[in-house]
Amino acid sequence: MSIRHLTVRGTSILVAVLLAIVAVPSAAWAFWTAGAVGAGTAATGTLEAPTDVRAGATGTGVTVTWTAPTQSYPVSTLGYEAKDDRGNTVCSAASPNATSCSYTASPGAFRYAVTAVFESWTATSDLSDQLTVSATPALFEASTGSGESAALSTAFPIPLAVTVTDTSGAAVLGATVRFTAPGTGASGTFADGSPTATSITDFSGEAAAPTFTANGTAGTYTVTATVTGIPGSAGFSLANQAADPAAPLDSGVPVATPDDATATDPARAVTAGTVAITSAPATGSASSTADLGAITVQLQDASGASVHAAIPTTVFLSSNSTGTTVFAATRRGPALTSVTIPSGSSSVSFFYGDTEAGTPTVTAAVAGLTPATQVQVVTAAAAQVPTLPMPPPSSLSAE
Repeated sequence: MSIRHLTVRGTSILVAVLLAIVAVPSAAWAFWTAGAVGAGTAATGTLEAPTDVRAGATGTGVTVTWTAPTQSYPVSTLGYEAKDDRGNTVCSAASPNATSCSYTASPGAFRYAVTAVFESWTATSDLSDQLTVSATPALFEASTGSGESAALSTAFPIPLAVTVTDTSGAAVLGATVRFTAPGTGASGTFADGSPTATSITDFSGEAAAPTFTANGTAGTYTVTATVTGIPGSAGFSLANQAADPAAPLDSGVPVATPDDATATDPARAVTAGTVAITSAPATGSASSTADLGAITVQLQDASGASVHAAIPTTVFLSSNSTGTTVFAATRRGPALTSVTIPSGSSSVSFFYGDTEAGTPTVTAAVAGLTPATQVQVVTAAAAQVPTLPMPPPSSLSAE
């Protein structure tokens, strides 16, 4: 065999060996570095991945840490990049000795992996444990449940809930909210029978309390809510309505008397047995504003006579229309979902709007009482006829 053939064959064997080494499966890409140009020497190895990847957060500020590989490299081109489990690169570090990087995250739950990058080769760590990122709570308010009333020993229909936000108005996930009801007098208990309950805000920043049930004492009171890390409190105004005419009330509560007059009686109250819509059915054109009405809701006793509310009484409004509906306290006023019969009054009025022509049923409901219903008449909106400009008058000239 000629020297030329030996040289070609030797070169082919060397290339095959190098390719075989590079192609061997491993936990990371194989890489090689060459010596001086023309020296004909090479070294192969395995790029090591970072280990012990961890993540911590202060508010939305997240720091990802890792243990760097112990191997050394011929040039300082080793760097790292961190990705979340959604595949987003969140931060990076260019130094081969780096062990952390930081970024600002959106609220959520994340796991992280760190990739070592050397020229065109990479090696990726295992995922870290899950980290829940929450904004720093700054503001909170009672979002639902305030203004409700319920019969004695009856659950309130709408859960008490608090919404927590940060300074930018973004929802805060994972904030701790504590609800506290009065320990004596008119009050209530949560699902476990305790006057206190704790809830955690969800991704919308809202924390809802467990079911809250009125106790056996009639009267008005306030359930307070506090949020860990934020000073102050939010209040929910609630009312326990006596179902028994002989049930005692807290002192100083205006109550109804049998002659339909109001008085301040710390001992007894005449309570409503039903709620009724006393106005005639409303009729009008379909509209996206509350134009129909006024519609009047009245508290009545078992005989149908009107009685005054012993405490502010919430009336919840709804419609079975398939169109877009709206209720308002005044004609074309701001939209609302309930109106309140004031203490000492027997009725309250509201207005109704509906974009769908038809005969929708409007329901007025008071906790503990049979709801009142009435069919309204909504006619099709009048077609808009365009107004055409009048032609200019003709000018006549006499000859």
